[in-house]
Amino acid sequence: MINYSVNNLINDDTVLQCIIKNKHEPGKRILRDCELFVLDDYDKYKNSTGDLGRISPDVRITLQARDVLKKTYEDNPKALQMMKKEIKEGLPDILKAKCPYCMISAHNTFDHYLDKSDYPEYALFSLNLVPSCSECNSFKNTFLLDENGKRLFINFMFDELPDYPFLKFKLGFEEGKPFLIDIHLEFRDCNPVNDVIINHFAKLKLYDRLNKQFESFMSTIIAEFKEYMLDKITVKQMLEKKIGAWEKTRGINNWEVCILRGMLENEDILDDISVF
Repeated sequence: MINYSVNNLINDDTVLQCIIKNKHEPGKRILRDCELFVLDDYDKYKNSTGDLGRISPDVRITLQARDVLKKTYEDNPKALQMMKKEIKEGLPDILKAKCPYCMISAHNTFDHYLDKSDYPEYALFSLNLVPSCSECNSFKNTFLLDENGKRLFINFMFDELPDYPFLKFKLGFEEGKPFLIDIHLEFRDCNPVNDVIINHFAKLKLYDRLNKQFESFMSTIIAEFKEYMLDKITVKQMLEKKIGAWEKTRGINNWEVCILRGMLENEDILDDISVF
């Protein structure tokens, strides 16, 4: 998991105006009629990034305009295509290849953080578009809040994640093979974002999905270290260096980094991949 910054090269007002300019009637007229409301909503979004769950759908947007906004996104006009390309190009290097929600799969679609069905005013808004994999997009669906009004999903542009490792992989070793005991979250404080992280893992089924990644990842790492034929002290040092390097590019709570930490904490695994 890693935060990324707003792409300040994108001018959403200009993108919207370009889309409207090239829209056919009657869609052009309908979008013109709600343009000021939509731009006002963009400002509201920017001023609510601390808790996007507070935003309510804009009742000023007519049903007809709602349908046109959603249909315009689906039509994928050229200005929107260019904006999507800029969003992807502005991502950190690791997220150019991975979905930020799970860091497992490549992103092959865009998720609307505030779903376009309920919030069509943000259907064409760059800050509301998250490159994501289809699996995360499907699990996220139109959900935003739980029954207690708590947000269900991390927003990696605006949520300040804890600056310490909170994702834990507890590993065991039996019959010459490492195995996964459990995956859990472990927080050191009572930061409100912790509840969002807990919901995020549950709703996106990340525990099960990460469990499925474990065996393949472990077999690759173990084969790599056994090929080195190193003593135990050197193995520990190399693991520590790999963890440090991956933390800088993938984040301190990247699941692969967290598995490496789990390896480092298990003496039986370290003995297995060491020659003496």
